[in-house]
Amino acid sequence: MIAFDVFLNRKKLARAGVGSDGVLTAITTWVRRTIKVITAERVDEPRRRVAEDPKSIERSQRLYYQHLKRKFEKPRTK
Repeated sequence: MIAFDVFLNRKKLARAGVGSDGVLTAITTWVRRTIKVITAERVDEPRRRVAEDPKSIERSQRLYYQHLKRKFEKPRTK
């Protein structure tokens, strides 16, 4: 699998990876051999996982929909 070896101040923090049906993304503000892109058989378990709240997602989508509706709908004329 594709993986990242993640370092901070030359100390390895983790090996993060994703299987064949995922996306692996990294954002850095300074690059000096900070992240290595590798192929690995095993990766580290995540320290934590955050479950998505379906009600929160629906609320966000509804607010976004209402915002777009106000932006693009023309006012009705009588």
